[in-house]
Amino acid sequence: MSGVKWLRQLGRRTKLVAFLLCPFVLAAVLALWRAGAFQSAECFLHDQIIAWRAPLDAASPGIVVIGITENDIRQYGWALDDQTLARVLDLIAAQQPSAIGLDLYRDLPEPRDGRFSQVFSNSLLAHTNLVCIFGGPDDAPIAPPPAVADLPGRIGFNAFPADQDGGVVRRALLFPQPEPGEQPTYSLAMQLVGHHLGQIGVPMTWDPRAPDQFQLGKATLRPFKPSDGPYVQDENVVGFQIQLDYRGERDVRPLSLADILSGKTWTNELTGRIVLIGIMGSSVNDFVNTPLRIGQYGVTLHAQVVDQLLRLAAGASVPARYWPEWLETVWILLLALLGIQLGFVAREPWRFTAWLLVATAVLAGVQVWALWHDWWPPFVPGLAAFIGCAVLVMSYMAWQERIMRKTLMSLFSQQVSQDIAENLWARREEFLEDGRPKAQRLTVTVLFTDLKGFSSVSEKMDPVGLYAWLNRYLGDMADLVLQHHGVLKQFTGDGLLALFGVPTPHTSPEDLRRDAERAVRCALAMGRRMVGLHEQWQRESQPTVSMRVGIYTGTVAAGSIGSANRCEYAAIGDVVNTASRLESYDKSLADPDLHPLRCRILIGAPTHDLVAGLFQTQEIGLLKVKGKQNEVAVFQVHGELTA
Repeated sequence: MSGVKWLRQLGRRTKLVAFLLCPFVLAAVLALWRAGAFQSAECFLHDQIIAWRAPLDAASPGIVVIGITENDIRQYGWALDDQTLARVLDLIAAQQPSAIGLDLYRDLPEPRDGRFSQVFSNSLLAHTNLVCIFGGPDDAPIAPPPAVADLPGRIGFNAFPADQDGGVVRRALLFPQPEPGEQPTYSLAMQLVGHHLGQIGVPMTWDPRAPDQFQLGKATLRPFKPSDGPYVQDENVVGFQIQLDYRGERDVRPLSLADILSGKTWTNELTGRIVLIGIMGSSVNDFVNTPLRIGQYGVTLHAQVVDQLLRLAAGASVPARYWPEWLETVWILLLALLGIQLGFVAREPWRFTAWLLVATAVLAGVQVWALWHDWWPPFVPGLAAFIGCAVLVMSYMAWQERIMRKTLMSLFSQQVSQDIAENLWARREEFLEDGRPKAQRLTVTVLFTDLKGFSSVSEKMDPVGLYAWLNRYLGDMADLVLQHHGVLKQFTGDGLLALFGVPTPHTSPEDLRRDAERAVRCALAMGRRMVGLHEQWQRESQPTVSMRVGIYTGTVAAGSIGSANRCEYAAIGDVVNTASRLESYDKSLADPDLHPLRCRILIGAPTHDLVAGLFQTQEIGLLKVKGKQNEVAVFQVHGELTA
């Protein structure tokens, strides 16, 4: 078999070809997914869900943020001197909070001459639940205050990995990967939570059953992997990181520095709580981008991390969860298969668009539900596979349908009425095979016409005049066939062949009776039209003729015949020949010139049985049919029965 023939045959298998095209879409989606092309879109959707979710009640104890506002900066100056800061720490510690976090870099004295350095150092050393921040781990870390630099439990680093899409912080680094035999360095949030949990006897240690997992109270934390969620080997995923859920209190109403120094806090307002001190003034650049807002104060981000860790330890929240890569791939494949199915079943553009929107909304709802419950399955690549396969299949099927429609129109244009054409197209699935009308056994009623005396007319008229004369007659007769829901099969010189009951199968007795009735009524209408033409020809001094009609009902084999370049719809069987023989039966009998309709209509017994009681008929003889033992009774139709 040549390649051209193979492709042609393959092209006829519409659904198979459409299905075989989809792996290319799926492969492209998977390749883009693995290359990280969908990461930004996935993260954007994640951020929207984060912003929509309501905050959870903070785990006990509460977190208090003391913000150094613009008013504080104007009143106490910036940078805050060591003596003032020491006084603030002493006033806070007097209320016995569970932990104090200082989110201010103090690697250098303030003022630089160091006259208050000892006061500040004494305050730091006096409060053992105080944790100071330092800048690290990175290439240029900022050192912690000298007084506590050698006390691992009193310092915590300030480092948040930011994604490349706008520097948004979606994860927290709890501690970098420690060297073998070394104690890890913890973040400020981890140190504060550790101080608090240590006071109430909640464990915070490595899980002995899984060396790479960390036990934090009731929660078992596993490190965020470079390929978790939408990420693809993200280079920022180093050390032990967790996904932030931002479910802590968002509208933080901090105490100000002036509130502390002026004694405006309530008695024991800070007792048993974790206190964070940091900048909340716009003139000092201490901002980070988060899913909640662009330009969030750093101290409030630390508070979010502390809140999440406390909720995890108390069992009030669960860590973010991710599907393994094989399950993500299966999910994308499943959505691709659903897209293929949609492309097959929704052919009309409006219906396809409606289903596409509904399916997209359902998938979005599933994704929202999953993210709401701390799962992060792939959404954008799954949606891309679904839409891509659906559009490809629908487009290919639409292209094939255009070819099929063209085939049908080339076969039946100007041969069927509008309602038959619409019914034919609506039932194309049962009628077409490989883009062509498939062979069928059908019960049809065949109508065959011929003119009496046409030979003498053609001898008397010039070719141009004969053409116009014949065209008027055949045009009128063809219109009547279409009006009576018949299919004009062909013109036979001075006559025509029409079929009733094709191309879609009619099997019920009611349909078969209706086909026979329409054929007979069409013949009577032809007779009435013949009377009108006769009068018109007489007025125009043109030759006049009469016509004979043969009608027979039987079984034919119907389908398209011919090559791929030129084919036609054909009905093959003895019934066609029998109708022709009825038209020419005993031409001396019942001269049509003498009939009021100038038309002799003969029908066979099978047709007569179907239309019995509807028309005035008369049995006039028997017809010997080739290939059959019994002769067929012949009936003449005179007209319709009157009520």
